[in-house]
Amino acid sequence: MASSSAVPRGARELLIGAPLPVKLDRSMAPAEVQAWLADALPGLATELGERSSVRDFLARWQLLSALGRTDLVIARLLEGHLDALAILTEAGRSAVPGASYGVWASASGGTGLTLAHRDGTDYLAGLMRFCSGALLLDRALTTARDGAGELHLFDIGVRDERLRSIPGSWPALGMDASASLDVEIDNLPIDSPPVGPAGFYLERTGLHLGGIGVAAVWLGGLQGLLDATLRVLGDRRPDEHGLAHLGAVSLAVESAAATLVSTAERLNDAPVDPVTQLCDLPALELTRLALICRSAVEAAVDVGTRRLPRVVGPVALGRDGDFAHRLADLEVFVRQHHAERDLARLGASEFDEPWSDGPVSG
Repeated sequence: MASSSAVPRGARELLIGAPLPVKLDRSMAPAEVQAWLADALPGLATELGERSSVRDFLARWQLLSALGRTDLVIARLLEGHLDALAILTEAGRSAVPGASYGVWASASGGTGLTLAHRDGTDYLAGLMRFCSGALLLDRALTTARDGAGELHLFDIGVRDERLRSIPGSWPALGMDASASLDVEIDNLPIDSPPVGPAGFYLERTGLHLGGIGVAAVWLGGLQGLLDATLRVLGDRRPDEHGLAHLGAVSLAVESAAATLVSTAERLNDAPVDPVTQLCDLPALELTRLALICRSAVEAAVDVGTRRLPRVVGPVALGRDGDFAHRLADLEVFVRQHHAERDLARLGASEFDEPWSDGPVSG
């Protein structure tokens, strides 16, 4: 019989991985932070790319949560790399060996790239926002619309003089070291075919699976903030109010982790597409699963970012850089979630197709 110490206490211990043995020192000057990231990312990207499987969902989300628990800036950059590798695999394409990747696909504020065809060559031009790792990466998968409005995906090198990162376009304190700058592209010629057919980026199965992976990063980030809270407390036991805050956060993390664990089990048991090797479920069901997972984690993060600062007080917020950075990073990163808009989509699904009256028999 296994010892009780080998039995997970709950879903959190099944899902959230241990922090990686790397440390980004945010007290360094910005230039030193960027130099550290430039030196560390290639090796980490290669190592994690070899460890990550798009078919074993629980193992993948354990890895992504471990990244979030380690450092959300490192996690943002490496999650983008792993997502790019998964997208290329789903499209039947190979990544450029040894290259570090990102996924630049924002259409924020009406920005985005356009695809033009002149003299037998395709060109990209325009402004892309939120290009994480703009100063650090080798390549990116980026979206662009053609004259007919169809969306295409391209694998481009980003160290080209026709790509210009706009200084000061990410003035925020949260995720400041991720270099998520706006990038202006001036007539960049495309020398390889699009990744997948028109519409592939938004219509693929991996879009929803990748969205859940980002939620796993958020949840790891919340666990990292909880780790920092306990470090700040040390041997100083909180009063009953502080303990209640810790209990509420523990419940929130466990509940969100349970949602992701049960979803991983569902996806691993689903039929497999013989071409992509991903789960073969209806698009509406995948959308609903992704919305539930992301919304569950966002709700947990909301609990944590409200309550944990009340446990540690102003001293940690003002004088503990690790805690302050983790809080600021998490608050910015989780806002990728569409909040009430996604809840409204879940509500519409519930209204249009109410929950079953009981267990589905086999």
